Amino acid sequence: FLQELLGSIPLVHIEDICQARIFCMEKPSMKGRFLCAATNPTIREVSSYFQEKFPEYQIGKECDSTKIMTMGFEYAYDTKNLLDDAVKCGRRLGYLIK
Repeated sequence: FLQELLGSIPLVHIEDICQARIFCMEKPSMKGRFLCAATNPTIREVSSYFQEKFPEYQIGKECDSTKIMTMGFEYAYDTKNLLDDAVKCGRRLGYLIK
């Protein structure tokens, strides 16, 4: 699983995230964390798609969260927290076995 994600970007549309949240709330048996990703294209695939579909636009080299943060949003979890929690979840669900 991890090898498939290396070099790729998990992508999901915001509408799918909203629907997945509702779906989980309506299913009492749904517990724990879930990866909500419709597709996992590589960075190269994303770049190629944009170059072919929208050649009139320049592809930026960096992305950031400035827009949401200037509106006052504060992230509660940094990289270390995200990765540690992902490992805990993987262990709990049986995906990571020693």
